[in-house]
This record gives sequence, C-alpha cells and structure tokens, in this order.
Amino acid sequence: RVKREGGRQTVSAVSGITGKHRGIVKEASVMSAENAGKRQRVGGDGLAAVAIDPAKTSATSSADLVSMLNQALDRIDSLESQHEEVKASVESKTRDLMEDTCRIKETYKALQASMERETK
Repeated sequence: RVKREGGRQTVSAVSGITGKHRGIVKEASVMSAENAGKRQRVGGDGLAAVAIDPAKTSATSSADLVSMLNQALDRIDSLESQHEEVKASVESKTRDLMEDTCRIKETYKALQASMERETK
C-alpha cells in the first residue's frame, strides 16, 4: 500500500512481515522519486550538494526493504532465543551454586560444633 503525503510516499510493508514483530513494523517511509532528484542543499560554504539521482535512490525496492527487515527480525528472534537459553543456564548454575553454598555452610557449622565438643 502506498500513500502520498506532500512530497513523500509511504509504503506499508506490514503484509510481508511475519512473526511476533509484525505489529511493531507499521510503515517504511521512502522519498518520492520526483522529489529525490529535485532536492539540493546549500552548505555554509555556498557550494551546492550533489543532486540525488532518482534512479539510484529507488534502486532499493520495497520488496528488498521487506526482505532486509525480515532478515533483521529473524536475527532478533535468534538472538532473543539465545538470550533465553543463556539466561536459563545462568539461573540453573546460580541455583546449583546457592545449594553448594548452603551445603558448605552446613558442613562448616557441623565441623565447628564437633571441634567445640572435642575441646570441652
């Protein structure tokens, strides 16, 4: 879906997005081809910036953008999954260490009590 607003086109790319991030990605904004060629900016030194060639700016199609976005979202999902695995592993190891610490403390207390009985 393409909407025109002023000199901009807004391409809605939601239909190509799947997974849990679909609702997050609403629209990809792209400058209109006719505006891209007309824009020039004059810097403080008085030199005009190079005009943007509309043929080059429209080279990245909305299908390409959707593809790149899907790849990025897949990578995010992969990283989130890895994060959950690492988090679960760390939590498990933390529980194990806490249990070991409790056992060591109990053993220490038992040794202290035993040594006190022997000294009496």
